[in-house]
Amino acid sequence: MEHIDAVFRELEAELGEDIARVIVQAQRDYTKHALAEGELEGGSRYFNRFFALRGMGNLVQFDMNDDAFSAVVENASPPLMVAGILQGIFEAKSDRESTCDYKRGDDGTLTVSVKAL
Repeated sequence: MEHIDAVFRELEAELGEDIARVIVQAQRDYTKHALAEGELEGGSRYFNRFFALRGMGNLVQFDMNDDAFSAVVENASPPLMVAGILQGIFEAKSDRESTCDYKRGDDGTLTVSVKAL
């Protein structure tokens, strides 16, 4: 997954900061339409396995209600795709559009906050 991060960094350097937003939106859209109903009902335990089996990180916090969603993923890789997946999960479960804020710490921990519009 490090190679994908390198490609994303190069795209951002060449095309500007908007590329990060586009990557998150693309992953969000894909996730909203690709996850089956049963997957969405699996909760934090299912999604922890979802990320772990794909080598995308360790989901250590998963809090969702009708209006917001927050998550913390240790060793998130690639972080833009992980943020998009989490936003897509929220939108698929809530059937609402949202905004997504994310921050990657120096230790590789990704904190994601999704809020319904």
